[in-house]
Amino acid sequence: MSDVKLVVRGVSKTFGSNGGCVRALEGVDLEVRDGEFVALLGPSGCGKTTLLRLVAGLDVPTEGEIVLDGKPVAGPGVDRGLVSQEYGLFPWLSVWGNIDFGLRLNDVPEEWRFKVVGDFVRLTGLSGFEDAYPSELSGGMKQRVALARTMVNDPEILLLDEPFGALDTQTRSLMQELLLDVWENKKKTVLLVTHDIEEAIFLADTVYVATSKPCSIKAKIKVNLPRPRTFSMKSSKKFIELRKSLHELIREESLKAMQPITNKAKKPLRSPTKRMTFSGFIKTTIYDIVIPR
Repeated sequence: MSDVKLVVRGVSKTFGSNGGCVRALEGVDLEVRDGEFVALLGPSGCGKTTLLRLVAGLDVPTEGEIVLDGKPVAGPGVDRGLVSQEYGLFPWLSVWGNIDFGLRLNDVPEEWRFKVVGDFVRLTGLSGFEDAYPSELSGGMKQRVALARTMVNDPEILLLDEPFGALDTQTRSLMQELLLDVWENKKKTVLLVTHDIEEAIFLADTVYVATSKPCSIKAKIKVNLPRPRTFSMKSSKKFIELRKSLHELIREESLKAMQPITNKAKKPLRSPTKRMTFSGFIKTTIYDIVIPR
């Protein structure tokens, strides 16, 4: 993993509106090496998803550059596969049809499609559900389909936007293990954004800690846990120490993010009003009924 696959250099993003400008990202720098699993960990609403959208080419930076395999990212491309917590499955297509969709769209020969889709159906534990439709699947199974549909197109880098955020705790844990199995098998380069500390440690080789908005990089932490990772590692001394360190870093940023809200909460929402008399209430009610506005 000596070659750098993705470089994010000095990236800032400002969103403008009639109400003013919002700075979402501020001078973000990070690297992802070929075959590496990197997590960007930060408090909710800090701008992590904005960065992932820039890497995916769905938006452009206000400042800085994003380079993939030595070429600047100038828009969406098949070299990047994006999986979000919104499954985005086509309800009229079966499990097989959803996974096969991108390959058919790119006129991949049927024989090869059959082999590759079949491989990912087995790899993601969907055997026996090939003909099922999204409405017949659980949340965890829908996410498996979404993951398989993205990876079957063989992107250079897999971008994961809190893909298990909508799942219950047990299903989320199982999906993390399944993702690691797929990653170990295919050795894809992965950039994951998450606010889950345990998830970041369990999955990643490197964790970048993001600040509260505007998002910048607060720390870079190497996860020196052996692979393959197992569920029992979550109770190991090293895992617990990493979790404690990251929790302290994220807590600082979460408190900063909440500070403006805390200050606003101290101010009265509106000025106290005088209590309306019964006669005043009657006059106001008649005005509302009789005179159209």
